[in-house]
Amino acid sequence: MTLETPQRKCTVEFKVHIHRWQKESDLEPQEIVDAIEEAIEEYFELGEEEEEGSVDFESDIPLEDGLDLGETEGGS
Repeated sequence: MTLETPQRKCTVEFKVHIHRWQKESDLEPQEIVDAIEEAIEEYFELGEEEEEGSVDFESDIPLEDGLDLGETEGGS
């Protein structure tokens, strides 16, 4: 009996689903790959517009209108 890692078990299980879709549908291999990529992005809420490691942030400090980020309040 071979001990499989959880990652390997996941891989084997997904290969079974891919094989089934390839045999039972009229999708081309690339169409199956595209569908899988879309499913992964949707499930894990991945998106091209999000940068890796980005965090939403709202400041509690109100910024004054017209204050450039490069300026100090004293005007220098």
